[in-house]
Amino acid sequence: MPSARKTPTASDNPWLWLSLAVLAVLLAVPTGYAQEDAGSADPAQGAPSTPAAMSLSDLVRHTQESEVGLLRLEKALAPDPMVEAIGRSLSGLEAVPQIDKTSEMQRLARLSNRLLLYKLRGWEEQLRRVELWQAAIGGRMQALLVLEEEIAVLESSSAGVRSAAMREEIPGALIRGIAEVQEQLDATRERLTERLSRILDLEAQLSERASALSRLNEWVGSALEEELGRLLARRDLPLWKVLAQPVTAARELRQDLQRVFAAKTEDWREDVAAFTRYLDANPGRLVSHLAAFVLLLALLLALHRRSRDWVLSDPALRASSQVLAKPVSSALLLALLLTPFLYPVLPLLIYDLYVLAALAGVTRLLPGLVYRGLRGPLYGLIAILVLEVFWVVFLDDGLLARLVLLAMATSALALLIWILRSVVPDGRGGGWLRAGKLATWLACLVLTTSVIANVVGSVDLADVLASASLTSLRTGILLFLAALVLDGLVMVLLRTRQAQTLRSMRLHTELLQRRALALVNILAVGLWIRWSLAEFQALEPFRDWLSAALSWRWTRGNLAVSAGDILAFLLVVVGTFLLSRFLRFLLEEDVLPHFRLARGVPATISILVNYLVLGVGFLFALAAAGIEPDRVVLLVGALGVGIGFGLQDLVHNFVSGLILVFERPIKIEDVIEVGSLVGRVRRIGMRSSTIRTLEGAEVVVPNGKLLSNEVVNWTLSDRQRRVEIPVGVAYGTDPEAVITILEQAADHPRVLHEPKPVALFKGIGESSLDFELRVWTPSFDNWWQVASDLRVAITAALGKSGIEIPFPQRDLRLRSVDAEAGKTPDARSVGDERTP
Repeated sequence: MPSARKTPTASDNPWLWLSLAVLAVLLAVPTGYAQEDAGSADPAQGAPSTPAAMSLSDLVRHTQESEVGLLRLEKALAPDPMVEAIGRSLSGLEAVPQIDKTSEMQRLARLSNRLLLYKLRGWEEQLRRVELWQAAIGGRMQALLVLEEEIAVLESSSAGVRSAAMREEIPGALIRGIAEVQEQLDATRERLTERLSRILDLEAQLSERASALSRLNEWVGSALEEELGRLLARRDLPLWKVLAQPVTAARELRQDLQRVFAAKTEDWREDVAAFTRYLDANPGRLVSHLAAFVLLLALLLALHRRSRDWVLSDPALRASSQVLAKPVSSALLLALLLTPFLYPVLPLLIYDLYVLAALAGVTRLLPGLVYRGLRGPLYGLIAILVLEVFWVVFLDDGLLARLVLLAMATSALALLIWILRSVVPDGRGGGWLRAGKLATWLACLVLTTSVIANVVGSVDLADVLASASLTSLRTGILLFLAALVLDGLVMVLLRTRQAQTLRSMRLHTELLQRRALALVNILAVGLWIRWSLAEFQALEPFRDWLSAALSWRWTRGNLAVSAGDILAFLLVVVGTFLLSRFLRFLLEEDVLPHFRLARGVPATISILVNYLVLGVGFLFALAAAGIEPDRVVLLVGALGVGIGFGLQDLVHNFVSGLILVFERPIKIEDVIEVGSLVGRVRRIGMRSSTIRTLEGAEVVVPNGKLLSNEVVNWTLSDRQRRVEIPVGVAYGTDPEAVITILEQAADHPRVLHEPKPVALFKGIGESSLDFELRVWTPSFDNWWQVASDLRVAITAALGKSGIEIPFPQRDLRLRSVDAEAGKTPDARSVGDERTP
């Protein structure tokens, strides 16, 4: 019996299973890509959305992209040096007194006006720094928020990858990779949270400090204004009434001493703590300051060794040798003067230490820089300035502070009068000495006012005037000696071998020295005026007055001009001219001589650079004056109308100067002949050129005349010159012998052999046989010396050969002669004697 037919199943046919799997893969892959593309087109998502079903290759790709994004985020979330620096600097700042705390306000009220003003400047500078830090922290916060959005996108993508991986059978290695990515993503999120927390903490601290500083500065400013308004008021008894009660005065002095020691102990601890915090927060500034001192010291030591022999040959370097002989004090003084520029906010303790160190350096430098008659009063004045530093630190108020202030002001006044009696008369000291004496007289007047105010009871006014005067004197002494040190450095540096390798330094040492010394002196005086105004609390009023003066506007119709615009225009114009002169000097002396350029090309380059700098500077000057481009066009049009009416000659000469510069028919150092004028071209300017005649006169010739008139240029293509020596000999002389003698006399070191010298017999003259020697010399500058040498040689050769150089000869033919004229002179005289 035949068996029943069996229906085939999938387990019986393995090829069926394989076909079904391939078909499923082919159908699944395009579907996944379509879903992914659709997800990427969603604008609500920051990155492609993760599909619900992903292939193995998509999972691998998403994992790799996540790893790359996490690496970039880790770099972006690295510790920011700027944030760390702000944190360290913030922790090093001095604590801000709280105006709502009575104890701190009482402590501020005990301070003198000068100390309070010093602290106010520090708080204002601190507020400016805090505002800059807030801006920097805000920028970092925005960057972190952007990174947070990117992390959120990665987290969303990672969640989709994990969801897809849970529904698919994927290799274990890929599962571990997805887990590692998730761990890194969690660590990145934690790091971002930490960075944001640090930024928010710093932002809160900065905001709190800025608010406290603003309130404190407003309170102190108002208090100082009220105090300044009461300066003329007498809040204390006259000094003679106080001293009339010795017991009461002694008790008050003892109480002042007890109060000073009790209060200053706490203040000293706070100053030391602020000093320590500042050192910890600003190590870079102190290291930079120390490095500047070391570099200055090394420079001074090196120059001191080199300048020992220079002093013997140049007495002008004697003062410089005194500076270099004490390199430590000189370097210390220069380094300490950098303090206001290196430290925007400096604790008072460090400031006082720097002042004392600077004064110590001054005492070492004075003997070598000041003549003996001024040393005594200057040493006494320095002792008072040192005492003034300790008075500011330890004495704030009371009878003891009043008496010490009176003693310092009186002693300083006496020493200044001594100095005025010791200086040389006005006619021998120059302008700077007269300015110094004027400033000293003003200091005497202010100190006299302070002494009188102290005696009558206006102690606040006496305090302000005396403290500001002494501080101004201290600043003046420091800047004066620093200027002397810099003068010595400049004088020595300009004579070093390295500086003398520059042609400009070598040829113009004295000029550069005068300009450098003038610049140093002007800078010193400017700094002294600025710091003195600040000490007298007049800097801000001066700035306000200057701002108001510069803001004044003159209006006529549509034209409005302010004083600031005019000043800006003038400053830019003057600066442009100075820059143009400096660049021309540098090009002509050091740059262009190093290139092998044709004669006249360096002058052309220099003139073009000059015109270019002046043109650009004029445009900047117009911009600085607030003149808009359309107004510039109007100005050019008005200038064109003016040219058409009355400036033809000026424009003609200017254009002629440009033609001379570009075409170069005449160059600098050319020897030209214009009409009866013969000379050497010294300068080709914008309007005219300068010609120096052979006699030494300098003639200014308009450029248009050099182009419109006939000009003979003796040195246009080369500097050769033909020299012609005419010679006359007596009749009967052999011409061949004369020609030979002349050619032999032409053997001269400055006579060219090509073209060769030529001797010519030019003709038979009335009294002589006329010859001419023609030679060529390579240098136009000394052709007359060559001609003189040739004449001397020809005269000697003719005399040696016995050839006579005749006198002028004339034949006289007499048509009628008196009988007496034919007699000899002796016969005529005898006849005359016999005549009765």
